[in-house]
Amino acid sequence: MAERGAHLTTTVLNKPSIFEVVAQDTLTATFKPAAKRVLQFFIARNPEKYGWLSLWFEEVYLVFNSILQSHYLSYNGGSFAETFYGLQRLYLKTGSSPGNLPRREKFMSLFFLTVFPYLRSKLEDLSIKYQLEEADGVAPQSGWQRNARQLLMKSHQAFHLFWELWTLVQYLRYLSGRSNSHSPALTLTKVALVYAEEDMNDYSFSQMWQALSSGSFRPSLPSMKTVGSVMTRGLELAAFFIQFLQWWHSEQTRTDITALPVPETPPIGEHSERFGGVCPICMNPWKVETLLSVSGLVFCYRCIRTHLIKTSTCPVTHYPATMEDLVRIYPSQS
Repeated sequence: MAERGAHLTTTVLNKPSIFEVVAQDTLTATFKPAAKRVLQFFIARNPEKYGWLSLWFEEVYLVFNSILQSHYLSYNGGSFAETFYGLQRLYLKTGSSPGNLPRREKFMSLFFLTVFPYLRSKLEDLSIKYQLEEADGVAPQSGWQRNARQLLMKSHQAFHLFWELWTLVQYLRYLSGRSNSHSPALTLTKVALVYAEEDMNDYSFSQMWQALSSGSFRPSLPSMKTVGSVMTRGLELAAFFIQFLQWWHSEQTRTDITALPVPETPPIGEHSERFGGVCPICMNPWKVETLLSVSGLVFCYRCIRTHLIKTSTCPVTHYPATMEDLVRIYPSQS
């Protein structure tokens, strides 16, 4: 009996609290919006140079996140957020030490940290797109395309409900001590989170600073690990700093908007006079009026949707645009 339970001893002794695992999950969820905020800043400063990032943000973030998480899994034995909270991953099927994941478990960990959220996000965007088209009456009314759309939307809803319920059950089982893993991803990967072990052979930051000040610093493996640790710690703190700036900007914007007077109505532009009452693409009266927010022009929903799928730009101003920039207009019937 002792041999069978030996591999669980470290997990039981070093298992973090529910608050710590929830905190690292929250940091993981907030890092993507923070990265998007940074990209939006560069796009606003130079849309011609960085405008393509808005069209390929999901793929760019997937590459960046894969590199980041792969580095942390290889050198720290945990994800970016787990390392920040002093946690590591422990393989439950053997008596391995924390942070030393087998190749398969490391690959599975990287998959659930990067590819799985990417696929869920793309599936959710596609489901929302199909739902909007159903509401606007522009979706196929018959045939295999309609059946495929219905199957995808129902499958997404069912999977989302199943995954969220499973996550809740895992939290409750972890809280009651019946499970060593707090999430479905960790359960499928067969790993658990434990407190990270201290590396006594690594230089501390103060020791490295003293060596630099005295001129006795020599590049070595421990010192280089300290430099890398300082750089990664700076990246971790930057995530919180970006979130703070986002909160501060939203608070300032909310306050300033209520304090500023209402501006005068801007003059009618050349494009507005030219395309008044008609769609700039088909040159016919609007059908299902839809505003493209990046240019302020109104199109037929079917026309602008087809154009954005092909070119991802405004047909008049040629500004970069996506389906998320479309705003339905519901004119008054009175």
